[in-house]
Order: sequence, then structure tokens, then C-alpha cells
Amino acid sequence: MFSNIFRKICASVVATVMVGSVAVLQSCSKNDKEEPEAPKQGLEIRFVYDSSAETAKPDCLTLFVYNETNGYVKTVTETSSALNGENYTMPVDLPEGKYQLIAWGGVTCSNADFSVVTTPAAGSIISGLQVEMKDNCKNANPGVNLHPLFYGGLTVEVPAESDKYTSATISMMNDVNNIRVNLQNENKKAISVDDFIFEIVDDNTLLNYQNGIIPQTPVTYNPYATGQSVSNDIPVAYADFSTSRLIVGGNCVLSVKKKVNSQVVLSIPVVDYLLYGKGENSSMTDQNYIDQQNQWSITLYIQESFWVNTHVKINDWEFRLNDAKL
Repeated sequence: MFSNIFRKICASVVATVMVGSVAVLQSCSKNDKEEPEAPKQGLEIRFVYDSSAETAKPDCLTLFVYNETNGYVKTVTETSSALNGENYTMPVDLPEGKYQLIAWGGVTCSNADFSVVTTPAAGSIISGLQVEMKDNCKNANPGVNLHPLFYGGLTVEVPAESDKYTSATISMMNDVNNIRVNLQNENKKAISVDDFIFEIVDDNTLLNYQNGIIPQTPVTYNPYATGQSVSNDIPVAYADFSTSRLIVGGNCVLSVKKKVNSQVVLSIPVVDYLLYGKGENSSMTDQNYIDQQNQWSITLYIQESFWVNTHVKINDWEFRLNDAKL
């Protein structure tokens, strides 16, 4: 009798353990299942830099996203070495809709010389997005070799019910120009850079979301380096400048003065003279030409310490000008 009872108890315990084990196994099996990956919706953005620009890619990149009614959506920033990769893309999660993208490279780096005026936040609109040169760079003497500032904009759409990122490409341009001004004697005699004062004056330190100039107070760009060199066995005095974006129709003026008495040797509208290097057969607009060239060399010829105002060299092109004016 007792053995029968014992066998029944043992059978009941074994059954209970087996049922519990099956339940645990089932539970573990359910938990071990991988949850399906949520569909990717948004943008995968590639950034293309103008091949004619003799500058490196930016070491920081910030993307500002606005909706089709100009309202702020989000900001995405990249500061890692991934930016140097040829295949770098920036993933941005976004729901379906139309968006306006504004990208600036060079505003969040530790050594940036430009910064966003007001950080976008909920409720802000795209017209409030501005970038400005930092105060320590304005009117600096000696001048500053400006950290590159890249800009790009794009309007794009994320389609409905997309299960993958939509590819987009933003073309980036460098707003910073490096200009070398050379002075050369017509008679090929030596010339001392210490005899002259070089200045560029422009009003181009504040940029809007379309990369346009917002007028402020003009600033004076002083050379960040000066010196003397020899070109084709001819002594040359030079001054190196770094400026913000140059605008066709703006009022960017280069002046050279005698240091001894501040007498003006020459004064020229910079952009007008840079455009001589474009050539008559170029299909580019004047502004596109200026934007795509970031390294400039201007050689001005003087005689008895005054400019020979019919002779100028822009980069590798030399011109005889019949209508040049001081």
C-alpha cells in the first residue's frame, strides 16, 4: 500500500518537474527569438566637395534639418575621422515628408573661426540660421589664416512607407579664400615688402542660411604673412590674406600704401580683377567661378613705387588692361 502511494507521489513530482521544464524551455525559446528590425526611414547623405578647391575636407560637419514649412526639425553633427573617408555618408532618421537641409563644415571644430549665431531649437525657423566670423578674427593684425568653412544646401523628400534610407547628395563649397598679393617692379629691381602696408576691406563676415552675405560693418583683413621671394629670377614682395566668401557685385577692395607716409600706391576692386582669370569662353557664371576658386595669386606691377595700372597677373593668366582705374 505504502509503495503504491510512494509511486504515485513520485510520478506526480516528475510530471510537475517536466511540465515546468517545458514551460521554462518555451519561455527561453520565445525570449531568444530576435525581434524584427524596425524599418529604416530617413536619409543617407553623401557630401561632395568641389574638386577644384585646393583644401582638405572639413574636420567637423553639422547638418541642420528643416521641414517644408521652414520649421526646425533636428541637428546632426559629425566630428570623427570618418569624415576623411571617401565613402562617408551621414544617416539621418526622419519620417516621410519634404525637408530643407543646410550643411556647414567648420563651425563646431575646436579651432573653428566661424560659429552659428543662434543654436536652432524647437520653434525656430530657417531664416534665423546664420553663421558669423568670430570677433577675434575681425580686423586682426596680423591677420588670421582662417579655418575652412564649407557650405551646402539641398531640398529632399523622404517617401512614404520606405523600408530603407533614401540616398541624397549635398554639394559643398568652401567659403574661405586665400589670396596672395605680389608686388613686382617693372624694371625687375628688388622690392622690399617692409616698405608697404597691405589691406583688404570687405563686408562679408555674416552669412545667412542660403550662404548669402548679410551686410554689417566692413572689416579690414590684414595679411597673416608677408615676405619676399624670387619668381623666374625676379624679386617679388608678397602678402598672404585669408577672407570669407567673395561676392560678385560686392565692395571688396585691396589697397597698398607706402609705409613711410601712408600714400596710396594702388587700390583695386578685388573681385572685378579676379574675374579677368575666368576667360570669355567659360560657361560658368561669374559667382560660380569665384566660388569654385579658393586659392588666388594676384601680381601687380609697380614702377617707382607706383602701380603700372595696365598690367596684372591673376593666377597663371597675365593681362594688359586698357581701362584699369585706381
